[in-house]
Amino acid sequence: MIKKMLLDKWSKNQMGHFFILRGPKDPLSKWAHDLLEEIVALDFDIEKAKAKDSLEHGLPDILEIKKEKEFYSWSKVQNDFTEFFKFLQYNPIKLKRKIVILHDAHGLTRDICNKILTTLEEAKGTTIFFLNPTEIPMLATIESRAISLRPIAKTETREVLLRENINFSSWLKRYLEEKEEDYLPPLISKQLISFMEQKEGVSGVIEALKNDKVSQNNLFTVLLDWEGDHNSSFGHKKRFLEETLRFKESKTYNNPYRERFFGLLTLCAKKAP
Repeated sequence: MIKKMLLDKWSKNQMGHFFILRGPKDPLSKWAHDLLEEIVALDFDIEKAKAKDSLEHGLPDILEIKKEKEFYSWSKVQNDFTEFFKFLQYNPIKLKRKIVILHDAHGLTRDICNKILTTLEEAKGTTIFFLNPTEIPMLATIESRAISLRPIAKTETREVLLRENINFSSWLKRYLEEKEEDYLPPLISKQLISFMEQKEGVSGVIEALKNDKVSQNNLFTVLLDWEGDHNSSFGHKKRFLEETLRFKESKTYNNPYRERFFGLLTLCAKKAP
């Protein structure tokens, strides 16, 4: 239904400028690519299979932005989004509008979001799809300008939730391989894995963080990325969002780090495989 609505808007050249698409990560990405195939087939008046080939070879009016590697954070690879800004400078060549697909939008730093904001009002003839696989909101000023949609059917969501769970220890090992050395010191990593897998010993993690503000900030990012990369119920995502907001508020008021991390760590461990 949502795809049909968007295609109808596209055919009439009435597509909106900014959309935030929410849903399970892999199905959401597949849905977005399928929409692109439909759009290309519509504009070029060709079969969907040929449209897929055209996309694989690359089209000048479509830009897809992903992290360089799955476990990189946006903050490490932002590269000031030069390609994105250059893309917005030109009018569409072959399609009715230009399209940007921006993956893992929940992980964009405030700095990147603010840079994007400066161009959003000037992005005439361009539609930007922010793919957000979590319930973590983007910058409020982006959320207020975008149309939020949940395009994934309940049956598809159920299939994802039934998929084999990700082991936290394996996930963290791969995640840290793509980070700078000592992004999380060995003691903190060891305590974190023990707590996440045994569901006890949170005090060990918190004590290891003492007087290490860099690791405290990095651990917060780790927990955000963990929640974004594994599957859990809507209710859990909602609680995680509430706890994240509480964490940020506590940080603003300079509350003790122990207080900030206790609730967040405990909630993450409840759903860790």
